[in-house]
Amino acid sequence: MAVSQDYVTWTCGPELLNLFLYEWLQWKKPEFDRISNGSTVHTIGLPYFEKLSISLPSYPEQQRIAEILSTWVVALHTLESLIGAKERRRRGLTQRLFGERNHKIWQHARLDFVFDEVTRPPQSNTRYALSITAGRGFVDRREKYSNTKAGRVLDHYILLRRGEFAYNKGNSTRFPYGCIYRLEEFNEGAVPGVWICFSIKDSGFDPLFYKYFFLARGLDQQLQRRINYGVRNDGLLNLAPADFWSIQIPVPTLAEQKQIGELLEQADAELRLLRKQYVAIATQKRGLMQLLLTGKKRVRV
Repeated sequence: MAVSQDYVTWTCGPELLNLFLYEWLQWKKPEFDRISNGSTVHTIGLPYFEKLSISLPSYPEQQRIAEILSTWVVALHTLESLIGAKERRRRGLTQRLFGERNHKIWQHARLDFVFDEVTRPPQSNTRYALSITAGRGFVDRREKYSNTKAGRVLDHYILLRRGEFAYNKGNSTRFPYGCIYRLEEFNEGAVPGVWICFSIKDSGFDPLFYKYFFLARGLDQQLQRRINYGVRNDGLLNLAPADFWSIQIPVPTLAEQKQIGELLEQADAELRLLRKQYVAIATQKRGLMQLLLTGKKRVRV
């Protein structure tokens, strides 16, 4: 097999097992990531690899260590496959529930028929200044940025409370027309005043239904027609609040809203559990590698 000159290759001698070396390199990967450099392709110079030193137990012990670690590898691969299958099922379920067939039979209303705008200012004791990441939802700004407005005067911010929604008009690959998330990670937090924030009017509407409708990009077609693509200095999409509130959204019966919201919430809960299990097993494997690949713990052969 031919490889690029950017690759570093090894040939294992009779005293070194391929799988043992592979696991050792996987264990060293965080160190490789730290010292690599480059804007697009991260690289490490050959002199670094020439100085690498590996703790080398006997060949039978290498085999036994590789066998032990393979148990965790199989478990991780099994979970990866299961997570992938669940994610595909979740996407299919979302497409079916919010598909064109249902939209044709559902009633529709303006967005401001279902939601009230939220404009309350933060309090002096507001603890969190929040941002939105397209893949995760709300995060503490200190996690996303090195600097934060937390602890400063939060001028031009809005106090958002658990269960309320915010539309971030910044575009991304996943959400080219901006994203709407429901605050569930914090009891409250301050968000930028350039966002459009809103809360559900009353118990006649189900918040979970609309949470998943927004995440399914149910507003994209209407947002595309309303967004003015003139350049804004703050990098946000140019959308007038009046145009946003005039958007038509589906209003199925409350019973159907609740059924759809519960189905998707259950699917997400299953995925969260599987991902948590994956992280736990990966952490266990990492700890085991630390012991076995450094010789801190020996195995019987």
